[in-house]
Amino acid sequence: MPARGFPKKSEAEGGKKVEEAQGSGDIKPLGAALLGLDGAHFSGHHFQSCVDGRATVVAETETVAGQLDSGTLDALADVSV
Repeated sequence: MPARGFPKKSEAEGGKKVEEAQGSGDIKPLGAALLGLDGAHFSGHHFQSCVDGRATVVAETETVAGQLDSGTLDALADVSV
């Protein structure tokens, strides 16, 4: 769940709008290389974001191994922000 700080809250709100654009492709799995998951990618389907003060907080979930249903992946993104 990365957070990016901005000088002004209005800029954080603008950052949130950019992140919410489907297919922007700028979210990368944290620690993927350390876990041997270099090929992991996010689809953008299980995503949530919010503005917290001057920060834009983003959470995105994806199944890499095993199975989780779409509702569970959405719920994980929701509670992460």
